[in-house]
Amino acid sequence: MLPKTKYARSDDVRIAYQVTGDGPFDLARARPLPDLLKTQPPYTLETSFGIPDADITIYLADERELKSARGLADDNVERGAGQPIQGSLSLLLPYAPFRVSCFDPKTNARSPVLTLHGSADTKIDLPSFTHDIVVRIQRASGTTQESHCRESRDVDQYT
Repeated sequence: MLPKTKYARSDDVRIAYQVTGDGPFDLARARPLPDLLKTQPPYTLETSFGIPDADITIYLADERELKSARGLADDNVERGAGQPIQGSLSLLLPYAPFRVSCFDPKTNARSPVLTLHGSADTKIDLPSFTHDIVVRIQRASGTTQESHCRESRDVDQYT
């Protein structure tokens, strides 16, 4: 069963969200994080919000599909729209363990939860995705088992 979609507003930003994973996202303390990512996959639009260094959600959408939907692309179809996207994110996280998981809102597919250590250039390889993907990064507490997101083979691929 798909989780219920809820809606919130932060200043002039409207947010649709679903509660999944380990627990609810604290929207009362969350805020937009516009400069969070250093790099992201090509052809993606990003929005990030959360509690800095503690609980972050990143939403990536295929910008080619948005251009086609708005009629901004030649012949209303942007080359590559609807094709899978692969790539990675890089961002600054404090040196601490973090749990990372990915969620495909269209299919409800989820990646395994992985643990990584934050750094000045934390890299997260994403599973292949079509349309959009949500990445949740949560500071881990008491983590004993580690795996590394840097190795793509550790993340299930889904489209």
